[in-house]
Amino acid sequence: MLKINRIGETRKMNCGLDATIIGYRKYSDIDVKFENNHVVCHRQYVDFEKGEIKCPMIINYHGDYAEVINPNTKKHTKFLIDIDDIYLIKDKWCNIDGGGYVAFGESKTKKIKLHRVIMNAPDDVEVDHRDGNKLDIRKKNLRICCIAENSKNLSKRSDNTSGYKGVSWNKNGKKWKSSLNSNGKVIYLGLFNTKEEAAKAYNEAAIKHHGEFARLNIINE
Repeated sequence: MLKINRIGETRKMNCGLDATIIGYRKYSDIDVKFENNHVVCHRQYVDFEKGEIKCPMIINYHGDYAEVINPNTKKHTKFLIDIDDIYLIKDKWCNIDGGGYVAFGESKTKKIKLHRVIMNAPDDVEVDHRDGNKLDIRKKNLRICCIAENSKNLSKRSDNTSGYKGVSWNKNGKKWKSSLNSNGKVIYLGLFNTKEEAAKAYNEAAIKHHGEFARLNIINE
C-alpha cells in the first residue's frame, strides 16, 4: 500500500513536465497533476518514480481550430488542426514522422499520416499542404492532387545556396541562372545579374506553368 504521506511529492517526468501526487488508491495506484494542470488518474507509483507517466496532449483552442501539443515527444510535437477533427486523435499517440508529417496511431510503431485521414485520401492520390507547412493540417491548408501537382509545391532543395527556388550560380556565365521543372522537363529561363532578378523570373514562370500549385519565392529587396 502507498502511504498517504506521498501526497504532494513532485517529480519531473520524461516529458519534461513536473507531476505532483494529489491522491492515492489501493495497490499503489496514484493520481497525479502535471504542472500544466492536467490530471492523470490510476497510475503506478513505480512509474512515477521512473518518470514514465505521460501527460495528456495539450489542446489550445483558437476559434474554429486548435493548437495541439504532445509533451511526451522529444521535440514536443506541435501542430494545428480543425476542432471538428480533434476526435481523430483522442487517446492516440501523435508525433512527427521522418518526413516531417504529423503521424498518429495506437502506438509509436503503428502510425499513419493524419493529414491523409483528414482528407479521406485514396492510396492513389497525394495530399498537398498549400503553404508548405506540414504541421498545419487544417482542411483549408490541404488539397487532393496528383504526384506531379504535389511536386510543383516543393520548397527549395536543401543544397540550394542562392536562397531562392529555381536559382543557382552559373560558373561559366558568372551570373545567376533561373530554371523551372515542369512535367519532368527543365525549362531554362535565362541568366541574370542578381539572384533577385532570377527569382522573379522563376516566380513568373511558376505562375504560368504551375498555377495554383506554384511555390513562389519571397524576394528580399
